[in-house]
Amino acid sequence: MPGIFVIARDPRGSLIHVRHRETNECLGCVEVGLYEVLRALIVDEVRSEQAVAVGNRPLKEAG
Repeated sequence: MPGIFVIARDPRGSLIHVRHRETNECLGCVEVGLYEVLRALIVDEVRSEQAVAVGNRPLKEAG
């Protein structure tokens, strides 16, 4: 099932828009640089949680 939000880059390339999938309403915008930092933090957090779930072994060894 797809998420209810769509993340789309602004045509000018300077902003990332978060839009509601059904209404296309823009729920907020963030500068691309900040988005990349937030994305990296979120991905790192997910990887950390996955590592804990498999006994703190690195993911490449656990899979």
